[in-house]
Amino acid sequence: MNGEQNNTHSSITWVVTSIIILVLIVLGLVAWNRSTESVPVDETLNDGVANGGSALEQQAALVSYSFNNGVHTYTGTIQAPTPCHTVTYEVQLSEEAPITPTIHFTIHNPTLDQVCTQVITEIPFTVEFEAPENSAQAQATLGGKPFFLIIGGKE
Repeated sequence: MNGEQNNTHSSITWVVTSIIILVLIVLGLVAWNRSTESVPVDETLNDGVANGGSALEQQAALVSYSFNNGVHTYTGTIQAPTPCHTVTYEVQLSEEAPITPTIHFTIHNPTLDQVCTQVITEIPFTVEFEAPENSAQAQATLGGKPFFLIIGGKE
């Protein structure tokens, strides 16, 4: 009888140990999967342009500003999901006084043949445009969403 109890105890111990190991493996896989998930990009855009706001929810950037010989210059960085992403911009000037420049930033996805690490990267930009010195401070958008330029110093 004592032998049967040892076998039953041994079987129960083996089952419990197996269940604990299985649970630990599953938890480890879930944690690993979460840490390696790719950063989501706005899939509603079909031309390979990412919505910068959706990828990282960046809403502002610290920039430096200067005005020289009729040229306004804003310099700073925008966060992108990988170092392979690129940033472009387009400047629009309002037609009524005071002239208000609006800078439209767009983050572009890397090409499909690029292999790139998934690490948030500061992509530098320099925006230059001609406008009167008394123009209003530039407004900005990133991926079509409001994006604030916080002027942190003069160049």
